[in-house]
Amino acid sequence: MILMYIFESYLDLRQHAALKLPTLPKSLEGVISQEKFEKSRAYSLDKSHFHFVHAFVTIMTDATILYFRVLPWFWKKSEGLVTLAGLNAENEILHTLAFLAGLMIWSQFWA
Repeated sequence: MILMYIFESYLDLRQHAALKLPTLPKSLEGVISQEKFEKSRAYSLDKSHFHFVHAFVTIMTDATILYFRVLPWFWKKSEGLVTLAGLNAENEILHTLAFLAGLMIWSQFWA
């Protein structure tokens, strides 16, 4: 997970550096105006900045979930939820459905 983030960040940095070049590529001359190229470049740079922040927050969130063992904790809590509902907690299908329902509800508030 971390290595993938590092590799993708490296590729994104290369692309970001290419976006900073202010000159219109030769292959686009006559196809697109300089003004339209500048607007597109500015938008792409803003999108690239946002992507860096989003990717960092995502990797930190995922690492935190793994480090603090949130998913096993949530699995145990879903067993209690099944029992609280008066159902058989040994039934893995019900347990899994409670786990997934809880994750979906949690992700709506977290994300």
